[in-house]
Amino acid sequence: PQVQACIGIERKLLNLFEGGCHMPLGAYAIEENGTYKFWVSKAEDADQIPQRLYMESNSPEGMAEKALAILNANVLKGKNIFI
Repeated sequence: PQVQACIGIERKLLNLFEGGCHMPLGAYAIEENGTYKFWVSKAEDADQIPQRLYMESNSPEGMAEKALAILNANVLKGKNIFI
């Protein structure tokens, strides 16, 4: 059931973005000791530095929707740094 819930979070986010194989989007969810952990990386195109998000919850419900809202709000956009 935990694996099914984790896959459900990942697939839900992909569906919410209406993404396919060519969308620069990565989503990974795991469950550890009753806590769901979710990592997301999303870029507008392949040349852009992606936004990254990490979140935790005691329930998988609503995690994909919350991640979508945060990424769409652009609150994670930072400055490009060239070294």
